[in-house]
Amino acid sequence: MPPAGYSGLQSGPGVMSQFTGMALWSVILGVLAVGVPILTALTTGGHIVYFYVIPIFGLIRGIQAVTRGLVIGGIVGIVLNVIGGLISLSIILSR
Repeated sequence: MPPAGYSGLQSGPGVMSQFTGMALWSVILGVLAVGVPILTALTTGGHIVYFYVIPIFGLIRGIQAVTRGLVIGGIVGIVLNVIGGLISLSIILSR
């Protein structure tokens, strides 16, 4: 028993519980879709590796996460995958 005047441990889900399952996969795929083209552009001499399919799968996972109640993680994943898709589209159109 905690002493009077002190609140006990917080119970219930936290923010990190929003980044599990489908939302976690969406965020991982979004980070790959955004990070890999940027890293390869910085480290290689003109050869940029990009993914044009991964943002689509990440977007689908993000929508599934939002419909299953993982709203914060799903929205973060959706935003990352949209940015990754725009990066890939701009690379495709510039070639």
